[in-house]
Amino acid sequence: MRNNIGAQDLANEILMDRKNPLAYLYVEGESDINFFVKFIDNSKCLIRATYGNPTLLAVFDILLKHNANHQVLGVIDADFRRIDGDLPAHPHIFLTDTHDLETMLMQSDTLELVANKFCRKKGTEAQKEAFLKSKNKTLHEFLLDLALPIAHFKYLSDKNNYSFKFKRNPLDRKDERPDYKEFIDKDKMMLDINL
Repeated sequence: MRNNIGAQDLANEILMDRKNPLAYLYVEGESDINFFVKFIDNSKCLIRATYGNPTLLAVFDILLKHNANHQVLGVIDADFRRIDGDLPAHPHIFLTDTHDLETMLMQSDTLELVANKFCRKKGTEAQKEAFLKSKNKTLHEFLLDLALPIAHFKYLSDKNNYSFKFKRNPLDRKDERPDYKEFIDKDKMMLDINL
């Protein structure tokens, strides 16, 4: 069903029932719904996924043309928008605080809480602490350093239209993402890549 839902379909939900007192929150994907649903009152706000920020931006363009955007908010991943100066023009569209929702969670205490719970369950708390001490980094710093070369590669791919895939598109039958196991040694937690 979601394969066939476009910007006009999503906008029509609002346009066809302007007397509806509910607010709408548009987000890029279903994982965003799972995150943001905790922060809204479901009796007063409906949350919808647009399956990508181009569709979300198009929904707002349609609503703006019909002057029907007053009870609607959107949240999109910042991605590289702040670096490129490509900020959304619509005042009801907000960017994530960091690159995307996952990096926002990494900035919060959530990452450490999940890691500690996982390590307690596996009995590897001491190993985690010794590993981070040997790197002289926090878990957050270590993971950001590990991800930085991949982020640079993604940015170059986006800027130069190389079309490398970094996320699986649920509409594609073939998964063309890189196999991260080929260049991240999971035992040593080291990146082995030359960019």
